[in-house]
This record gives sequence, C-alpha cells and structure tokens, in this order.
Amino acid sequence: MLTTKKTDLKEEELFDEIFKKYNIKDSRLVRIKQVHSNNVKYIVNPGFHDNCDGIISNTKFNLMPIIATADCIPLFMYDCSTQYFGLIHCGWRGIVLDIHIKGLKDMLDRGCKIENLKIYIGPSIMRCCYEIGENIVDKFHQSSINKVNDKIYLDLINEIKIKLLNIGMKSNNIYESNICTYENKECYSYRKEKGLNGRMYSMMIKI
Repeated sequence: MLTTKKTDLKEEELFDEIFKKYNIKDSRLVRIKQVHSNNVKYIVNPGFHDNCDGIISNTKFNLMPIIATADCIPLFMYDCSTQYFGLIHCGWRGIVLDIHIKGLKDMLDRGCKIENLKIYIGPSIMRCCYEIGENIVDKFHQSSINKVNDKIYLDLINEIKIKLLNIGMKSNNIYESNICTYENKECYSYRKEKGLNGRMYSMMIKI
C-alpha cells in the first residue's frame, strides 16, 4: 500500500513515476468517481467505476486501485489468508453510513475471517484540526467529539475504530498513521488550502 504526498507533478506524471519505480503496467489501474457515499464495489477488471467510494478485490486479479483524498481517510484492508483486500475512501458522510463496515462485511461474505484481517488508517485530518458544526455532532459517538473554547472538533479515526471493534476486530490488527494532513506541510488538505490545490493518492499494489 502507498499514499503519495505533495508533489509538483501532474496526475499523469505522478502515476508514470510510480509505474516505473514499481514496474507496474497502467492497464492494471482501477479508478473511481468518489461521491461521499457508502457504495462499495467488488471489482475484478481494471477501468473506471462511477458512483463508488470503496473497492474490494483479490490479489489474483492483479489490479491496482487508487483513491484520492485531501483530509478524508484512506482505509486499507487486507486478509493475509485469502488475499482479498479493500481500499475505502472514508469521509465523515461515508463513515456515518458505515462504508468501512460495509466493505469489511463484503470481505467476510467472501470467506475472510475477521481475525485474519489487517486494517491501516492512512493520513487524514485529525481531532486537533477537524472543526465541525453543531448540526452534525449527534451523528457521532460522544468520545469522538472534543469541545475547545466554543469550537467542536471531530475524531474520525476514533469513530472508525469504535465501529470496527464493535463488530469484532481486534485492536492489535488496526494500525493508524500519525500524520495530520492539516498540520503536515507535505500533505494536501482541502480545509487548509480551501479546496484550491491537489489531492493525495492512495493505492494498493501487488509487487
């Protein structure tokens, strides 16, 4: 798995650089049009897929799915036994709609066992910087909300972990980045840059 950082390269140039570095054919690419939904698709062929925020596949199909983020969470899932994997775009709307749980259950339905699943929560905006409005506070667990000087902050990572643990994931199989995209100058942040700049790309590659 790989998450890119800031670069002056255009999207096509960035991908070309990665393809050359890891000796990957661009014919393996899976791209999606992300819409902040809880739509997860099981994909066996490369190409573009509309109206989707999560990809489930198996390494036997030799695909390379890619998602774009700039504060939202890139969530990686992998089953060491069956070789099924998932790559999920988790914004707050998708998390409220349990997109990560939907993706995990899809893998379980395909024969994965929860004790074999490994999950990595990639770089995203953290509770120190993710200010939200009062209007959505009730959508989240109380432990994911932090109020400081009349401002309200949301911990999306905590929200994801609560739901994963509630369905049986073991905490030692859940890993997380300590990079906040808002604070880290090497990361794109939609909030910090007011949506004017680029995105980071997360991908899962069999090499």
